[in-house]
Amino acid sequence: MAKKTYTVQDREDIREQLLDLGQRSFSQKGYREASLKEIYEAVGISKAFFYTFFPSKEALAIQVLRRQRTKMLERARKVAQESASWRGSLEAVFDLFFHGDRHGVFVLELDDLPHLCRHMSQHELQDFEMGLTQFYQALLELWNIPVTAGQCHLIQNMVNTLLLSYHSHLYSSFPFHPGVDEETVSLQIRLIIDYLEGIYRNA
Repeated sequence: MAKKTYTVQDREDIREQLLDLGQRSFSQKGYREASLKEIYEAVGISKAFFYTFFPSKEALAIQVLRRQRTKMLERARKVAQESASWRGSLEAVFDLFFHGDRHGVFVLELDDLPHLCRHMSQHELQDFEMGLTQFYQALLELWNIPVTAGQCHLIQNMVNTLLLSYHSHLYSSFPFHPGVDEETVSLQIRLIIDYLEGIYRNA
């Protein structure tokens, strides 16, 4: 049997399918539980052919996260246009962040970070961090929140700390009180939005 040949467009289509299915699997099952085999088999390719697109599961996850930032900004712009209020648009975007499994958003857990970082060079890590900061800057600009670089980093740290805590289920285990994790996160989100609203109102 002759070996199938793929055009440039074929390869681009396959790459997009891998990213789509990778994001769906990571968002639903989490990074560690997602099966690379299930992803490439769902696309209809072999393991060897998968590795011509991404050298590892980690590389796929990193590219999913990069592409997801662009898609999240697009969704945030749409939410901002459709929302009845300024605060409502922020609440809707935070809901995307914190309930990613409902919206197909892939959010890392605390234990995933060191693993992925080990698979990035220093340059790749710096580029990834810069991209994340640019993402937060774009969100703040979308919401007309004027901030300094230091304030942007503070907001990024606040949101990421809460995201990692929530998705790593830290609020459901000792020394936190189980059963009120959702209420804890909801309150903290409101406090972050209050902080952002204070900057917005005083601008």
